[in-house]
Amino acid sequence: MTRIVDYIRALSPITFLSSIISAMIGASVVYYVYHCVDLFKLSLIMLLLVLIHSGINLYNDYRDYVTGVDVEYRRKHVLHRLNMIIDLRVRPSVVRNVSLILSVASAIVGSVLLINLSILPVVVLVILGLLIGLGYSSPRLKLRYRGMGEIMAGVATGPIIACGSFIVLSNSLNILGIFLSTIAGLCNGLFTTLILIKIALARYDVDSVLGKRTLPVVIGRDRAVKLMYVFIFLIYVIPPILFVLGYLSLLGLLSIVTLPLTLKYVRGGRPFNLFLARLLMSILICLGFVLH
Repeated sequence: MTRIVDYIRALSPITFLSSIISAMIGASVVYYVYHCVDLFKLSLIMLLLVLIHSGINLYNDYRDYVTGVDVEYRRKHVLHRLNMIIDLRVRPSVVRNVSLILSVASAIVGSVLLINLSILPVVVLVILGLLIGLGYSSPRLKLRYRGMGEIMAGVATGPIIACGSFIVLSNSLNILGIFLSTIAGLCNGLFTTLILIKIALARYDVDSVLGKRTLPVVIGRDRAVKLMYVFIFLIYVIPPILFVLGYLSLLGLLSIVTLPLTLKYVRGGRPFNLFLARLLMSILICLGFVLH
């Protein structure tokens, strides 16, 4: 039983939250616009996101092992998560093959969701999301090693998934719905970017030596910290704007009360502070649409 728990931990299920929240935002906007949500489709979207995240996390474990990055993190006692290969002794080829199987499974679920939809815009979103995901993990492009990974991951897990979920669940290209889901999804996506920048700052010295060009390595520690505050401003200015425009109820506006938790995390607090801030803010934004 302990072994199974370790395998689940190695998949880093906490990262699933970044995409699942955006899907819920998309669903709440669907309810705001059409007053109903297809729960079966929403379940398929959740399954799709779990499969994609699991596959990407395993492939990143594989790449970080074969390139020696994770080994160096451990040698230098730098922040790292449980690695399926190093910590659980799973063969690298097995980890790579399972990641490919999960990718194929996600493609099958995605194909089911595309049935009876306005295919072209959905295909554009899917291709864009896949390009970002592949670029983030690709040994050739190495976007996460070029100062782009933190930004692109936020775009993919935030506005792209929120907007895509809206289109799939509503089977429409409603301009208002696309606008609201994209803007509200940006709040969640920026939380992903904050987390990745914070992790990169903790690994700054080792990444500089390894040549892993994360955003902090590319622009410097001080600028990276300042950029985090810019992103926090964007996160917390969006709900008031949506409230003033009449798209969000007072309950959604209350999401800004989580700001102290986010600032505490950026200033060196525990990761749980940001986890709680993100979760509470997202719940309040979703309720702000649903109960409007």
